[in-house]
Amino acid sequence: AGPAADALREALGAHARECADDDWEASRVNHLCLVVECGPTGACCEAAEKFMREVRRSDGYSVYSEIIRRRVAVLALGRPGAVAGAGKVEEALLKRGGCTRLLPPPSIGTVESASGVAALPWTR
Repeated sequence: AGPAADALREALGAHARECADDDWEASRVNHLCLVVECGPTGACCEAAEKFMREVRRSDGYSVYSEIIRRRVAVLALGRPGAVAGAGKVEEALLKRGGCTRLLPPPSIGTVESASGVAALPWTR
C-alpha cells in the first residue's frame, strides 16, 4: 500500500482493514474504498489496470458483490481534472463488479497527495 492508502486507512480508523493484493476477490467486505493512482495524463496506474482485468475475468465477484450489496468509493490520487483512470475503475466495479456507489455522484474523491486525504469529508 502507498502513502495515500495508508492515510485513507488512518482517516477511516477502525472502519478500515487492508486486503492482501492477492486476496481481493475473496474479500468479504461490503464497503470497498479503492485508492487509484493517476498519472499526469489522468490514466490509472498499472495496478489499477490489472485489478480491472481481474474483475472483468472473474465469474463470481459480481455475483457475490450483488449478494452482499457491496458498495464502492474511489479515491483518485492525482491532479484535479486529470483522474479519468479512476473513473474507469469505478465504472468497472459498477458495471461488471456488481457493486453500487457508496457515495452519490460525484463519488470519486480527488487528492494531489496523501496529506490531503484526511481533509476529504467522506473519510469521516
